[in-house]
Amino acid sequence: MTDSYLHHQKILLEISQKMYKIESFLLRNLDELNKERIKGVQVELKQIETMLIFLLESNIYAELMMQLLIHMKNINIILKKNK
Repeated sequence: MTDSYLHHQKILLEISQKMYKIESFLLRNLDELNKERIKGVQVELKQIETMLIFLLESNIYAELMMQLLIHMKNINIILKKNK
C-alpha cells in the first residue's frame, strides 16, 4: 500500500467518525437544539465537506464521496428546518 492510499484511508475513517458523531448528537439532542448547537454542527459539516472535496479532487472513491456529500446536505436541510 502506498502512503497516499493510507492517507486517503485515514481521511475516510476520520470523516466516518465525524459523521457518526454528528448523527448521534442530532438524534440524542434533537428536541434541545438551539442556534449555537446547530452552528457547531454546521461547522463540523463544513470541515467534512472540505475533506470530501479534497478526496474528490484526487479522484478517490468518487461515488462514495458523492453519496456522503448528499447525506451532508440532507443533514443541513434538517438543521435549517429546526432553526
